[in-house]
Order: sequence, then structure tokens, then C-alpha cells
Amino acid sequence: MKKNKGKKNSQLNISPESYIKTRARNLPIGKCFINENWRDSGNATVIVSRNHTNGNFTYSIFLVDLHCLGVKESLYFFNEYSKFNEMLDTMEKNLRLEEIEYPLAHNIIYGSIEYAGSIGFKPHQSFEVSQYLLEEDDDRVELIDIEFGYNGKPAIFVGREKHPANIIATVERNVGKGNFSIFSGEDVEEEEDEDDFENDDFDDEDEESFTEEDIIAILDGKKKTSIRIKTRLTFAMFENVCTEEERIQMGKIMDEVYSWQILDEDETGEPTFLSEKNESTYKLLYKRVNENPRNTIADIDAVIAERPDEYHFHNLLSIAYAVLGDKKK
Repeated sequence: MKKNKGKKNSQLNISPESYIKTRARNLPIGKCFINENWRDSGNATVIVSRNHTNGNFTYSIFLVDLHCLGVKESLYFFNEYSKFNEMLDTMEKNLRLEEIEYPLAHNIIYGSIEYAGSIGFKPHQSFEVSQYLLEEDDDRVELIDIEFGYNGKPAIFVGREKHPANIIATVERNVGKGNFSIFSGEDVEEEEDEDDFENDDFDDEDEESFTEEDIIAILDGKKKTSIRIKTRLTFAMFENVCTEEERIQMGKIMDEVYSWQILDEDETGEPTFLSEKNESTYKLLYKRVNENPRNTIADIDAVIAERPDEYHFHNLLSIAYAVLGDKKK
């Protein structure tokens, strides 16, 4: 990639955020890039740059989920040169970037936002600034037909998300149970919707491929296989070791789990407590955990015995053991 010598950043009296919001659209659009496998993976890393007269770039990186969430995050950088080229070099190695025309980048970003909005999701708060690296979303930008969702439905890939239960609850609330797909891993190619294997037996190929030694090796981590096969093995073992009464009981438990209301803690970044008393107690114990974890454990145990429903204290106990380096506990 050809690299020109950009000038040093000029000192401005306004912040980068203010400049981007008020002036970025006056800069000519520069090069745009995307990861090569965005159509297959449903995950797009879109880079849109604007060119300064001094040879530098103001640019943004948009992390886009075409299957469900839209713009999950965006990063913006002001009046850079060397960092811009270093970023491209790094991302080309990791993601295999390809250069694209701006209208495609625009349609992927705004199309995903519209799709995500229809199922209850807004773009990440960083988009309040980074949107100004894009052109206004109007008829002046060529409309390109892009498929969103997976096989015509929203799709959630549990392995990609920090709080998948919150996402599942939101989608189910907005589109209805059974009108979306859930995958347990990262890749479409290796996963199947839970409905696809719920009542399936192993096909002939799977039955012939797995001996008792194979299963033991998989459980020990010595033999690798796909998430799809692991899921089927798990289901088959569950069917074999549980009685009919136990299977019915498990079904009732799962029905209860699906009925739970999920508290989305991502909005504020602060944990939700059952009471103010619990929150103040937690904060006091949390400070002591790093200072004197061994002596704090007994106090945490006492609080858990008194208030077992506050899950944060259970987490805090785990943190205390982690500070001590006691992996087993």
C-alpha cells in the first residue's frame, strides 16, 4: 500500500469530536475498506476515511452485525497519518481487507441500522459522532440491495456476544418466539439452528465416525470436532442417562428460564442490585477483596448465607479466590 508523508497534526481550538460533527462532511471521502468474508460471516468491519489537505486522514472503523445487531461499535480517529497506515497494515493481515466504493460501505452501515432497529436495537452510542464520517443517508447515495438477517430471520451467535441472554430476550420480545435463529458458536458454516437438531438422531456418517474411544477423546479435549457434533453428542448423552421424568423436569426448567425478564446492564455499565443495602455492602466488600482477600472471604460467605438471592456476592467470592490464585475454589 502506497504511503505518502502526511504533515503533523495541526492544533485546533475545537475537540476532535466537535470537528468531526461540524466539519468532517466537508472533507472529500477517501479510501474505504471491508473484510473480504463479510457476506459469509455476517460480520463486517467497515473503514471509511476522509482526506485532509495536509495529507492526513480522519476516519472511522464500524463493527457491523448484518444478522441482528447492526452497528455494534464504532471507533473514530482525527487527523492521523502514520496510525492510519499502521491500522490498515494490521487489519489487512488479520482480516484480509478489500477496498470498496463508498456507496457499499454506506449501504451496509445504514441498512444494518434499519434492520436492527426493526427488531429492537439501536446503533452503539459511539455512532453519535462517527456517523458524521459518513454522508447523510438520503437519495444522493446509490441504493444497493444487501441481505440482512440469516435465511430471512434475525440470527444470534452466542459465541460472539458478551450478554447473549439480553439479546435473545429483546429479539423474542420484538419478533416472537421461533421467528429467529440461535447459534451456539462463531461461524455459520459450523453451526445449526437449535430447531434443526432438537429431535434429530445422528445421521449414518456421524454414527460410523464415533466410537466410545472417540467420545472419550472429545470429552478430554484430545479430539477436535465441530460445535454441531458436540451439541448432538451432548443431547444424545442427556437422552440416555436421564429418565423420562427427569427430561420433563428439565423441560419445565427451560420454560421458566425463557420466561425470565433479562435486566440489560450494558446501558449503564453498572450492575443491578436487588436493594440499595446490597449494593453498599457489595462496594465495601469489593474494596477489601483486593486489599485482604483471605480475610474477606469469611465475610462474603456470611453475607451469601444471609442474602443468597443476590448473585453479585457469589461473583465477588469468585473474584476473591481469583485474587488468591486459588483456581480450584
